[in-house]
Amino acid sequence: MTGIDLSGTLNTAKDLFFTNLLYTAFYDSPEEYHCFLSMATELQINCYDEIIKVIGDINRLTCIDFDPFWAPEGRKGFVSDDVCATISPELFQQFSIPYNNEIFKRWRGGRIHNCGPNPSIGLYLHHDPEINGLNCSYRYTKNDMPAIKEAFRGTGIVEFMFDNGESPDEIIHLSHL
Repeated sequence: MTGIDLSGTLNTAKDLFFTNLLYTAFYDSPEEYHCFLSMATELQINCYDEIIKVIGDINRLTCIDFDPFWAPEGRKGFVSDDVCATISPELFQQFSIPYNNEIFKRWRGGRIHNCGPNPSIGLYLHHDPEINGLNCSYRYTKNDMPAIKEAFRGTGIVEFMFDNGESPDEIIHLSHL
């Protein structure tokens, strides 16, 4: 079983705010934005807690959010953060990592999802607690391969989703990187 698709806290903002407000609030109303993100994070954690209660045990879930890939016990945290594909590393560090950390602290690490591109790839492993993986779309991430390889070398796993009609040749090519 997987959790429901709550996404990450910034993705919640994306779902609730008008597009312009999503981006201008970083600059025009950062204190209010942080307040919203704190409330959204707390709500998400409470929702995940309720899901786990209904399921009976977190280890019956692939992860706490909607991801079919099995995460090992003790690494069930999962944050879908597609918004980070569209913001600077500085904004990611200020407005995403602190709220992702709250989720990762509750479920001890885990993985982050960003379909791609990944302008903040060098910061993904700077979560506290440290995450151990990236889940991404091959199509939207393939240009980031050298940076991903460097960032995750020896420290984490990268899961590619082949969900955009990739050919067998494209998939085989990936194994040679």
